[in-house]
Amino acid sequence: MNEADRPCESGTSSAGLTFRTGFHTFDVDVDGVRIHGRVGGSGPPVLLLHGFPQTHPAWRYVAPRLARDHTVVAADLRGYGDSGKPPAGPDHSAYGKRAMAADQVGLMARLGFDRFAAVADARARTVPTRAYDRGRSGDAGPRPG
Repeated sequence: MNEADRPCESGTSSAGLTFRTGFHTFDVDVDGVRIHGRVGGSGPPVLLLHGFPQTHPAWRYVAPRLARDHTVVAADLRGYGDSGKPPAGPDHSAYGKRAMAADQVGLMARLGFDRFAAVADARARTVPTRAYDRGRSGDAGPRPG
């Protein structure tokens, strides 16, 4: 069985699970949190957000199809898979949807995308909304650095 065809096990590290040829892995620092994922394809950018408690390989069947005419970015949200796991703090806001949304908007800016589409699993659908709440909605503004 090809690794891209293996079932994704919830709550496990994404190490060893790969998308089909044409994707490469990345680890990007966004405001002190390492975000791990894969990028591939070319065309308008689309960010794929996995559900809870999944990791980015949940998109392993969809991503290659989208990559035919899009640049596809699929990343592990903070605290999931191989992304960083910062301390929660007393109010746990480090793991709130707003923090996760800010990570993903920052990730896309670091990858060079000021505007992008976002597709979310039903259980992650509020992450793009939280980015919009911040007045950013995929418009990352100035790039860090």
